Amino acid sequence: MPDTITELNKELFQGNSALKSITFSKSLKEIPKGVCQFCSALETVNLFDGLEVIGYVAFNNCDSLKSVVIPDTVKECDVNAFFACDSLEAMTYKGKTYKKPDLDQCYNAINDQR
Repeated sequence: MPDTITELNKELFQGNSALKSITFSKSLKEIPKGVCQFCSALETVNLFDGLEVIGYVAFNNCDSLKSVVIPDTVKECDVNAFFACDSLEAMTYKGKTYKKPDLDQCYNAINDQR
């Protein structure tokens, strides 16, 4: 995705079963609601510093996603952003990795800053 993109429509890639990897624009401030939900083949998500919000069910039911690194600049991440990502084993935020079954602690660490 070109770095000139500053905004995405909600549910933009929803249900795209061919999408295996996505590198978001470095200019995005927000990942909108449901942008990649039900992308069952999605394995890799690249997020960059400058991102501030990961919205509701953004990556819901991305069954192939195993780990994600949340940029230090994120101040809000909906607790359902990665809901039903059954293969998700780890989330890293500010240098700390949260593993199953403690992934909710990652959401708390992000959202407690507000």
